[in-house]
Amino acid sequence: MAHFVLRDASVLVNAVDLSDDVESLSWPLSQSAEMDTSMGATAHTYLAGLKDSTVTVNFRSDFAAAQVWATLSAVYTAGVAVALKIRADKTAAISATNPELQANAILTSFDPIAGSVGGTANTSVAFQVTGAVTFDITP
Repeated sequence: MAHFVLRDASVLVNAVDLSDDVESLSWPLSQSAEMDTSMGATAHTYLAGLKDSTVTVNFRSDFAAAQVWATLSAVYTAGVAVALKIRADKTAAISATNPELQANAILTSFDPIAGSVGGTANTSVAFQVTGAVTFDITP
C-alpha cells in the first residue's frame, strides 16, 4: 500500500464495531531502552526493554444501543481488559498492506461527552495496553 488518506479505519472494542463513530485515533508503540554498558566501553550500549502502548480514540458521541456510550460505559464500569482491534482500512481485507493491530487493553480514561455550544458532541478515551500487541496480516 502506498501513501494513503485515513478515511475508513476499523475500530473494534470488546468485539463491538465502533468504526462509524471514530473521528481520530492514535496507537503509538514504544519500548524502553535499558542501558547495558560495561566498564571499558567508549559508548553506551542498550538492550530493548519492556514494550508499552496507550491507544487514544476520539469518537462522535452516540447514545444508541450497542454504540459508543453503551459499549464504553460497560467496559469502563467492568474495569477489566477487553480486546481492541484497529486497522487502517475496514473495507479492505486484513493483509500485509492492511495489518490489524490487536491487544487486550484497559479503558483508563473516559470522557463520555465533550464539546462546545453548536458543535459536535465527542467522546474521548484512552486504553492502556496490557501485554503484547500483535500484528495480524492473515485475511
